[in-house]
Amino acid sequence: MRRLQATTAYYGLEVLLHVPTWVVMAVYLVQEVGLSPLELVLMGTAMEAAVFLFEVPTGVLADTFSRRLSLIIGYFGMGTAWMLVAFVAEPWAIVALWALWGVSYTFTSGAYEAWITDEVGVENVGRVFLKGERIHYVGSIAGLILQVAIGIVSLRAGVVIGGAAVVLAGVLCILLMPETGFR
Repeated sequence: MRRLQATTAYYGLEVLLHVPTWVVMAVYLVQEVGLSPLELVLMGTAMEAAVFLFEVPTGVLADTFSRRLSLIIGYFGMGTAWMLVAFVAEPWAIVALWALWGVSYTFTSGAYEAWITDEVGVENVGRVFLKGERIHYVGSIAGLILQVAIGIVSLRAGVVIGGAAVVLAGVLCILLMPETGFR
């Protein structure tokens, strides 16, 4: 299968990665699961602690081996954790899954921007970032409409769709994402 141009892959990811909405996740956690404010704070704290602890080691992995591989690992982990939240009801399990989401996020943090910079060059990346920022709003609006429409019927399904979009991003990175500028 032929790889896409780096900018095409980047703009596609900008749309797809903004499909999951925190609105549906938050409503699901409060309304369906019944998490208390303390449990929500613990969830966020576990995620932030995981990000703090794993940011440097995962950054070294991305800078040493492959930014593309780091993104694939991150997207699979984030999407899987997001989807699994829809299938557990115990607060401790949701806190643990959100810590996994945080660890997975660190694989993408910085690697995404470094990957596209490697591919298009420092002199062109500013223009790509600006266009990508505008394009990601398409994913945000489409995701909000899609997930709210699904969430009206089933909040759980809305959460699953959000996670599936991120896992799909990982699959598309395997199949279509180029990595020609990495050194």
